[in-house]
Amino acid sequence: MIKFEIYIGKDKLYHWHLKAVNGEIVCWSEGYSSLENAKKSVMWTRINAPYAILV
Repeated sequence: MIKFEIYIGKDKLYHWHLKAVNGEIVCWSEGYSSLENAKKSVMWTRINAPYAILV
């Protein structure tokens, strides 16, 4: 299953990464000061990624 995981990094900020079916991390975020902002970033990515263009 492809999944987003939110975690607290060494910098004490919330980050997320996207794991592929094989467990490989294929996408990751910057740090966020709150869990709520990290969740908002995940939701933004889920909504907008299908519209991304390949350049």
